[in-house]
Amino acid sequence: MVTKYPKGLDGIMSIGDGHSKMADEYIDLLTGSLRVAFPSLSLKDAWGLSWGGLQFTSFYKTKLSDGERAEIEDINEQHKKSTSSSKRRGVFCE
Repeated sequence: MVTKYPKGLDGIMSIGDGHSKMADEYIDLLTGSLRVAFPSLSLKDAWGLSWGGLQFTSFYKTKLSDGERAEIEDINEQHKKSTSSSKRRGVFCE
């Protein structure tokens, strides 16, 4: 993607409205799909994980409030295998 959509001086990729469409049309679908695949995953965590792949786009900053972005980043951090086991949530492959 970096070769097709290079990052600007601010370090953010500019992809046009493609991410807008993803956010508007697919976040709910991704959230639901995660809940089907992982029934014990909360709606809030599924929503945050769905947004996680978009956090380095300019649209992420314009579509969501500061509080929502902080919540998404916290959720994604908690679901990383590299996070301290005392703060980590989720199921991880070994």
